[in-house]
Amino acid sequence: CTQAVRRLSLAVCDVVFDAGVAADAMYFLLRGKVVYTLQQVSEAHITRYDSRDDCSMAVGEWCSEAALFTNWEHIGTLCAGLNSEVLAVDAARFLDVTLKDGKVAESTVKYGLSFVQMLNSQAEAGTLTDLATRPKDFEFAEVLPDSRQKKSVMRLRRLIDSSSHSF
Repeated sequence: CTQAVRRLSLAVCDVVFDAGVAADAMYFLLRGKVVYTLQQVSEAHITRYDSRDDCSMAVGEWCSEAALFTNWEHIGTLCAGLNSEVLAVDAARFLDVTLKDGKVAESTVKYGLSFVQMLNSQAEAGTLTDLATRPKDFEFAEVLPDSRQKKSVMRLRRLIDSSSHSF
């Protein structure tokens, strides 16, 4: 699992990703403050919304999860509002690691299919974003059995906790 993650240290105003760029990682905020600005997407071009559409992520929140499960192009810009640190999960390496174990691969594929279905619903509703969102009807528990879900969540939390405490 550690093969798929890397820590990024950010200075104020460093850009993590820009709208219109292919996504290659999912990001967790470990410390600091990052600001996401949603872009207005149309068939022909991308234009900036006004600054009232800026949104700060809280420590422990994530974005760009879609990069793990589909070809994703960022629809917003993420930059550091303060000196910050993020944990990046490389999409290609994530797939390499998860597909090595049959049961993990099966659960990952099921989750990914549900996630892409959720993205399609958000696209139809005009509510797509790079930020983490979960509609009420999206059930992670339906994808993974309770014991595997708890183990996966616990492993991810340990990884985030160990990364965030070693500055």
